[in-house]
Amino acid sequence: MDGTYSSPVRFLTLQMLNNQEASVTNKKLYSIGEAARETGYSSETIRRLEREHNLVKPIRVNGSRIFSENDLATIRRWKTAHSK
Repeated sequence: MDGTYSSPVRFLTLQMLNNQEASVTNKKLYSIGEAARETGYSSETIRRLEREHNLVKPIRVNGSRIFSENDLATIRRWKTAHSK
């Protein structure tokens, strides 16, 4: 990476993903903090949804969770269905 990205996980190459998720390569990706801001849930809540409800299975790169647009859409649907 050449340092021009606003976030180190914004765009990842197929090689960096170790061929784990070819379908999300070159699409917008989010760190857990960015996913939290985008969905309105805290990072802790997103981790709990992953752990306890198997709601999403983010890609792991160097131990960090990387969320796709599809992951965020799933979290948003969960939030809508479980609000009120």
